[in-house]
Amino acid sequence: MERIYEDRFFSLYKDSDKAYSVATLCAQALREKYDIDKCYSNSGETSPHEAKVYVYNDAVTSIEVVSKTVDIEQIDLDILFKEIEDNLKGLNDAERRDYCISLLVPFGDGCSFIDTYLPLGKINRIKARIERYAKEKNELERSVASNDAEELRKQSNKSSLAHLIESDEKMIKNVLNIAYRFVKLPSKGPVEKFYSKLYMLLQRYAYRLAWTFVKNGIDIFPLQDECNIYIINPQQGHDVSIYAQWAGSCKLAQKGVDALYDRAVNENSISSLPCVTEGNKKYFERALECGWIEVSGKGCTWLYGGRRGQVRLGYFCSKVYDMPRPINTLEEVFNVKKLSSSITNAEVGSKRADVVRWKKEMDDRIFFD
Repeated sequence: MERIYEDRFFSLYKDSDKAYSVATLCAQALREKYDIDKCYSNSGETSPHEAKVYVYNDAVTSIEVVSKTVDIEQIDLDILFKEIEDNLKGLNDAERRDYCISLLVPFGDGCSFIDTYLPLGKINRIKARIERYAKEKNELERSVASNDAEELRKQSNKSSLAHLIESDEKMIKNVLNIAYRFVKLPSKGPVEKFYSKLYMLLQRYAYRLAWTFVKNGIDIFPLQDECNIYIINPQQGHDVSIYAQWAGSCKLAQKGVDALYDRAVNENSISSLPCVTEGNKKYFERALECGWIEVSGKGCTWLYGGRRGQVRLGYFCSKVYDMPRPINTLEEVFNVKKLSSSITNAEVGSKRADVVRWKKEMDDRIFFD
């Protein structure tokens, strides 16, 4: 797996162990220059002019260094996403999930730029803290003090927790206000211009990544929730008008999104099938992902091989189930007859090229572990 173009792209945003990224330095410089953090703090204090100039010039220097090797306006996302799509090929479910999350991780805790772009992850962390404080406060309210001293401690702790909750609620408003302020910054000055380019580049990457995931049967929004890293606002959902530039048309983009939702519904339905267990569920999910089965209610339709596909269904069942197999249940689920004969035929070795080919394809795409 090659990640040459990925690493080059992510290096613009993600801090390394040795240095801050150019995106971080730009965000810090603009925070200082426009007193953005100070506007929403209680102190109202601002940094000395000399400190603002120093931080701003540090960002300018970083921009100059980066610009010697990268023309941010000419970054070819086509090359980047060809690398990403090549990397997605041949991965099993677990590997695909981990790889897809790795394409979001650079915009997590190691990227302070994201808090000026879309701070939902930070807000979720604050909300989780508020919920924890509220739970502790409720537990204190339900508790009964055994003496006056304990009652004083109880009331003091309740007061402290109430203050913490109030403080965090204000913090959420401040985080949103700061992100909004960054959107409204003027475009004058080298740092302001470069920040704007970084912002628009990340937007392009985010939507292109979402569409690439859609094409591969992956929904970016649950992944964002899982790792609490957001590069697209979930409230916006899948925007087919944007996807159209890569899909070819809005109609084709919508078709891809619809297929994604249909697959999600089918995946939820798989668990309800009477022949599916926690041990064999992954094989059904892989077959579904390949487009070889279709789930409807309590039943399944085997699609791979068309009218002559029952022997392939037999091969599938022979690999998924040990003896004694639940033949009656399987026949009912797949709405077929004489499944035992199909299993026997599939288990009989055949040297026909077409049989060898489809068995190898099933092994490679479903039974690879």
